[in-house]
Amino acid sequence: MILMELRSESEWEEIVARFGETISMTACLIDAGGANPRFCHPERSALCAAIRDNDEAATFICSRVNVAMLAVARKTLRPLVEMCDAGLLRVVVPVVDDGEQVGQVVACGLASADEDEEIEAFLVSRQLGISEEEVLELARSTPSATEEELLQHAAELFARLHPDL
Repeated sequence: MILMELRSESEWEEIVARFGETISMTACLIDAGGANPRFCHPERSALCAAIRDNDEAATFICSRVNVAMLAVARKTLRPLVEMCDAGLLRVVVPVVDDGEQVGQVVACGLASADEDEEIEAFLVSRQLGISEEEVLELARSTPSATEEELLQHAAELFARLHPDL
């Protein structure tokens, strides 16, 4: 079953937009394989956009955790929150139909408000070819939340998408 058979495109767009606004992250609807975003809302924060606009940085910083998170979500069929190599939070909310993952709502680019976590300015600066100060300046406008808060929002979305699970 494909995502558009579960809900209309406009319903998915509303779900993704509302989730992105609620968690202050860029949220996207993605197919079961983890590729081919249908749409994303809202725009990325400055730091996340700088990383995503650089193919090498996006591959190094984003791809590994993305692949790992999608594999875990596919296996557990439960939402999860992890941190990318840049120190930004990511979330995956699987879309399940008949016991199988048919897609996911993913979001990324939120700074952690947990005291022991911080942006990996050195690593990001090396990947982007800019100074650590420039990375920190990009990060200033990045919204933040705790992993616990983000997981709670992900669990709420999962429950709305799957009232029978």
